[in-house]
Amino acid sequence: MRWVVTSFSVATLPNTIIIGVPLIGGMYGRESKGLMKQILVLQFCVWYSVVIFLYECMRAGVDGTAKISPSPVEAAAAAADVSRERSQEMTVDIQVTGVVDEVGMCGDQAEDVTLPAVKHVFLIAVKKILRIPNTYGGFLGLIWALVAFRCGIKMPKIIDDSLFIIDSTAAGLCMFSSGTFIARQSRLVPCGYKIASLAMILKFLICPVMMLVASLVVGLRGTLLHIAVVQAALPLSLASFLYAEEYKVHADVMSTGSVS
Repeated sequence: MRWVVTSFSVATLPNTIIIGVPLIGGMYGRESKGLMKQILVLQFCVWYSVVIFLYECMRAGVDGTAKISPSPVEAAAAAADVSRERSQEMTVDIQVTGVVDEVGMCGDQAEDVTLPAVKHVFLIAVKKILRIPNTYGGFLGLIWALVAFRCGIKMPKIIDDSLFIIDSTAAGLCMFSSGTFIARQSRLVPCGYKIASLAMILKFLICPVMMLVASLVVGLRGTLLHIAVVQAALPLSLASFLYAEEYKVHADVMSTGSVS
């Protein structure tokens, strides 16, 4: 599960703000910046929420599944112990039969508990993700932007400037956090050259090829196709590293990808 979440983050969270907008804007003109902003809105509203949900599912599964039901192996071992204690005074044939019956019953019970366990993990993840401001912040910001543009509403300058400062500071703090994490590591490539190479192959080769195929299927051609492929090959976003550091899942891989 950990590598599934990491691979999904590598594939879907490119650095659109710091690298994507100026790079693609310089390559394909000012019109591409509008497209990049649309991609950025989709990234904040959809992909970040999906990644956080996967992290929460992983954490809920680790914390909660073991409390809900024992594994089939543990259940079988417990059943064997109980049967052994109950049949100490019986013959060998009766004891073996009892153990087999108890193991079979526990195996069936474990299968019956699997579905409720998955539902329990899902509900825990949903409850936690609803408490995170990023989940609904992007949608509220999008709704406000549409309403303000439609009605011609402008923020007071003091609020507008404050939001701009927060926006600029957030990007700087992300870069600072990533830099300090790398500086604390004992080697230049924290995750190792083998894993870093695999991550780069996924990010800079497999992801652009998948984007190319998907774009051709939906009918993108010309400049739009070029923008889509280049955008898929951008380095990792700094937010992906922050999420990995927060959930303690392959932060070394994400930090290497965000500065590559």
